Amino acid sequence: MAHDIRGPSHHADTAMRGMSWMALNTILARGVVFLSQLVLGYLLIPADFGLYALALSVSAMLGALRNGGIAQLMTAEGVRYRAQLTVQTQFGLVINVITFAVLLVLAWLARTTKGIDALGWLIAAIGLSFPLGTFGSVYRTELAILGRYRDLAVLSTVSTVLWQLEVIALAALGFGVYSLVVPMVLQSVFDGVMGWWYLRHWPLRGPLLTMQQFLGLLRETRWINLGLVMLWLGLTGPYYVAGLFADPTTVGFFFFGFQLAYTLFTLFNNSIETVLPPMLARQNGDPRGQAQTTRQMLRILIVVSLPLAGGLVLGAHAAVHLLWAGRWDRSAPVVSAVACSLPGWIGFSIVRALLEARGWWVSRLVVLSVYGLGSCAVVALAAWLTHDLGAMALALSAFYSVFGLALLAMLPALIGVTTREILSLLIRPLALGVLCAFLGLAAAYGLPPGAGELERELTALLVFGVVAATANWIWFGAEWRAAVGTIFGGRAGLIQTAR
Repeated sequence: MAHDIRGPSHHADTAMRGMSWMALNTILARGVVFLSQLVLGYLLIPADFGLYALALSVSAMLGALRNGGIAQLMTAEGVRYRAQLTVQTQFGLVINVITFAVLLVLAWLARTTKGIDALGWLIAAIGLSFPLGTFGSVYRTELAILGRYRDLAVLSTVSTVLWQLEVIALAALGFGVYSLVVPMVLQSVFDGVMGWWYLRHWPLRGPLLTMQQFLGLLRETRWINLGLVMLWLGLTGPYYVAGLFADPTTVGFFFFGFQLAYTLFTLFNNSIETVLPPMLARQNGDPRGQAQTTRQMLRILIVVSLPLAGGLVLGAHAAVHLLWAGRWDRSAPVVSAVACSLPGWIGFSIVRALLEARGWWVSRLVVLSVYGLGSCAVVALAAWLTHDLGAMALALSAFYSVFGLALLAMLPALIGVTTREILSLLIRPLALGVLCAFLGLAAAYGLPPGAGELERELTALLVFGVVAATANWIWFGAEWRAAVGTIFGGRAGLIQTAR
C-alpha cells in the first residue's frame, strides 16, 4: 500500500481545518437542538422524555449494528474504498433490513410486557429509520474520506435544522412523544437525497451481493460491530438501567440533563470521530507523523474544552432555572456532574479514533466494552443505592473521568512517546481550569450572607469566565488561534502547540 508522504504539519493542518468545519456544524446544530429542547421543555412533559429514553434503550443494542460497520471499514481502507463500495453498501442495507425486522418483534414484545402502546410504536419508527438511512450514511462516510468537510458540515447542519423544526412542529400539533421519532424516518430519506446531490453517484450500481461476499463481510466486521454494540450501550444503556430502579419521570429528568451536557460533548466528539480516523489512517506508514498529529490534536482539544466545561459546571443550575422557569431544576445537578468529565471523554474519543485508524478492531472492542458495560454498571449501582439523580450523574461522571484518564495513560505506548510528553500537554490546562473554577467559587461565597443562590451562581460564572478568558489568552493563545484560525486556511501557530 502506498502511504501518504506529506509531512505531519500538513496532516495536522488538514485535521484541524476539518475539525473546525465540523465544530462549526456542531455549534450550529447543537444550538438548534438546544433551542428545540428549550421549546420542547414547554410542549412535552418529563414522562414523554422518559418514554422516549426507554425506546432508545430498547433499540440500542440492535441500533448499534446499523449499517453493519461499513463506515468504519470504508474509513480504514481510505481512498481504496471505491473498489468495494457497491458490495459494502448492499451489505449494510441487508443488515439494516434484518435489524428493522427484529426491532418490529421487540416493539411488539415491549408493548405487551410494559403495557404501554406508545412504546411499541416508538421502537418501530426508530427501526424503520435504519434501512432508509443506509445511503445517507454511506454518502457521509465518502465525504469524510475525500476530505470534503465543508460539504459534510453543510449537509449535517441543514439536516439537523430540518429535523428539529419537524420535531417542534409535530409537538406543537399535539403529537406528544411521537414528535421525537417521526422526524428520524423523514431525515433518513433527506440525508440520502442530499448525499446524492453532493456526490452524484448511486452506490448500488454494480453486481448483486452474493452469499459468499455477505458471509465474508460479516466475518470481517464482527469485531467492529461488537464494538458498536458496546458504544451504543454506553450512550443509551444508562437510561435503561436507571429505568429499572426509577419511575419514568425521574428517568426523564436524567435524560434531559444528560442531553444538555452531551451538547457540549458532541461539539468535540463529532469533530474527532469524523475527521481523525481517516486522517490518522493516512499516516499509518508514518508512525512519527501520526504521533505528532495525535499530540497536537490532544493539546488543542484539552485547552479549548476546559473553559467550556467549567462554564457549564458552574452555570448549569442558573441556566436551567432561568430558561425553563424552574420546570427542569432537577436536571441541573446532572448537567453539572456530567460536564466535569469532558477531559476524560476527549481522551476516550482520541484513543478510539487512533484504534479505528489502525484497524485494531479487537483492541477497540475491549475499550468500548469497558466503556459500555462500565457506564451501565455505575448508574445501576447508584440508582439502586440512592434513587437520586445527582448520585447517578456523579457516578457516571466519575467513571468517564477515570476511564478517559486511564486511556490517556496508555497513549504513550500507542504512539511511541514518553509519559512526560503527554503529561506536559495536560497538566497546565487542567491546573488553570481548576484555579479559575476555585476563584469563581471563592468570589461567589465571598458575597454578603443575604445574597441569593442564583446571584452566587451568576457571580461564580462571571468571575470564572473573565479569569479563564484572560488566562487562556495569555498562556494558550496559540492553541485558540489554531482552533479558530485554521478554518480560514491559516496555520495560526498550530505547529508550535506540539512543542
